[in-house]
Amino acid sequence: MEKNIKDYREKELKTFVLGNILLFLVITGVINDMSEVKAVGHRVVHGGEYFSKATLVDDDVIKKIEKCNYLAPLHNPANIIGIKACMKLMPDTPNVVVFDTAF
Repeated sequence: MEKNIKDYREKELKTFVLGNILLFLVITGVINDMSEVKAVGHRVVHGGEYFSKATLVDDDVIKKIEKCNYLAPLHNPANIIGIKACMKLMPDTPNVVVFDTAF
């Protein structure tokens, strides 16, 4: 139970922090509004045998990255949290993943 609470808090914290970074970009004039963000790119350590090129993120892609968590247990889960945070905060913005293992 405690691990689930910790995981939830970590996910929510990362979403909160990312939201504040995006707000900062608008407030400081780096971008005028969120519509200027045309896509978000994510570097993911390990895509296993599933991915050999940049890929547009959908639920199936996230599930396949999760299947590779055992190959990069410190990196892939954190990447997934970031991807989901971006998708939550910018639901109409495409997210693309690129994999270290694709090179």
